Amino acid sequence: MFKTASKRIEDAKREIEIMKRTGEKIRPLPFGVENDTIFVSPDRNLLLGFDVVEVDDIIYFIGFKKMEKT
Repeated sequence: MFKTASKRIEDAKREIEIMKRTGEKIRPLPFGVENDTIFVSPDRNLLLGFDVVEVDDIIYFIGFKKMEKT
């Protein structure tokens, strides 16, 4: 695992709060040209995770979105 910048951790925590309200399983973090580079999810199968953050006893993974198989 790599250590994510504290700004990305704070961004992840904000997105996690949105996910908790909306029921989404994955959210983009504000990073990259179209916010399509780094994501947060409690489902490790959706991401190539490089860091984690724990919120309310749930581990959330931060990383790159896995490509969908066609």
